[in-house]
Amino acid sequence: MEDWRVLYNYRGTDRDIAGYWRNVRGTPIKSARKVPADSPGFATPMAGVYRYTFETSTSVSCTRISRMDYGNPLFFSGVRPVVADGVVENLNLLSGWAVVAARDARVGDIFEIGVGCLPNTDQRSWFRVLSFGPRLAGHPSSDLTLIALNTSGVPLHDCIVTVANAVRAENHGGPASPFSVFRQSGLLNPVPDADPNGAVVSFEQYSLFGSPHTYARILVDGRPMDILDIAADRIVPGGTQLICDGATVYGFPSGSKYQSACFSLSEQMGTSVSATLYVADGAESVWLRNASGNFVSGPAGVVVTANGEPRGRISAGAAAAFTVRIDPAAPASTALEARSFSLRLLGMDGDRPAVVEHQGTFVVAAGAAGLNVRIASVAERYARPRYSEDPDVPGNFTEDSDGEYVEDERNPGTFIPATEDPQGGCYGHYTDYLAANGIRFTHA
Repeated sequence: MEDWRVLYNYRGTDRDIAGYWRNVRGTPIKSARKVPADSPGFATPMAGVYRYTFETSTSVSCTRISRMDYGNPLFFSGVRPVVADGVVENLNLLSGWAVVAARDARVGDIFEIGVGCLPNTDQRSWFRVLSFGPRLAGHPSSDLTLIALNTSGVPLHDCIVTVANAVRAENHGGPASPFSVFRQSGLLNPVPDADPNGAVVSFEQYSLFGSPHTYARILVDGRPMDILDIAADRIVPGGTQLICDGATVYGFPSGSKYQSACFSLSEQMGTSVSATLYVADGAESVWLRNASGNFVSGPAGVVVTANGEPRGRISAGAAAAFTVRIDPAAPASTALEARSFSLRLLGMDGDRPAVVEHQGTFVVAAGAAGLNVRIASVAERYARPRYSEDPDVPGNFTEDSDGEYVEDERNPGTFIPATEDPQGGCYGHYTDYLAANGIRFTHA
């Protein structure tokens, strides 16, 4: 059982933001679930809605369906192999998710996974929580209030919410190799990349007499790096003799570029296996506030406390609210820049840390794209929700890569942009039939 759940109050109900899945065309997916913490294949995915299409009986492509889902292009591109036998859990489709494809999945069948997103109550589109989409420097987003729920079964003390630059690992030896587990923990903030190509991690492998395991020395861009053995609480100089058992958790130590990133090495490392590490620069654009304080920079963190309890304490089953705001720093270029950040909720059960991580996304808009974002930023300041967020608006909703659409009341079957008056104007956009065939959402 996870120690924490992060909730968002959507239309009067507190909903877990961890993730949901749905079949869109056909029924190609039997089940999809989050990989349990620190199990092989465990990693934290970026927020967004991921649409998968069966290109062949053994492969799927991945695309985004909305401008709100700008993210790491590694996840919204390419064709990936899939085993569709109703049994095998595919770990290579989305970081940290295990997906079972149905035996009768067909070419053209489509399914979606929403991370940091909630299915709308009409069951045909998504409400995005941690996927903030394009933002403009100097124009803060609307405030987002989240709820930290203690599900550990014990009281937690020294509870804090913090934000750091997101570290991502792209395995080149399979979905769980060389890094069987990869996540972030603690309060430290890693250093963002100067090179958008990231850094290559390679390994020198060897055996030790009498041990059934493989051992490895870690090299980052060809150079050795000290590593922290977390359980033993000791530094391993030069990252040598790291055991490849899929269970021992290591970390990049304080003061290193990748501080806060933790990992386990796969039992099946293979030869010449490598990975690439990327560090985003989104943390400095995120601001946090607890129930009683002012906004502070995300990396500074805020203490969260349940009502009526001592500062920083949240009892089992109790909760505390906190607020997130995106206020982007000026972009380094005139292009759209995808940013991501690691939102972490931490508490202590005695000496044991209780941690959950979510990765949010946004994009810094500049140049010609900035005008549209400026208009959207101004519109956010008025009490006019998107149609899918307004419980008083009956009717049908859908979305595609251009945004959200509502059915025109005077012309059933005709959909118009959700920013338009449903009583008229801007006709001619028709429903995306992929999102209108009785789909059902299933929580992870």
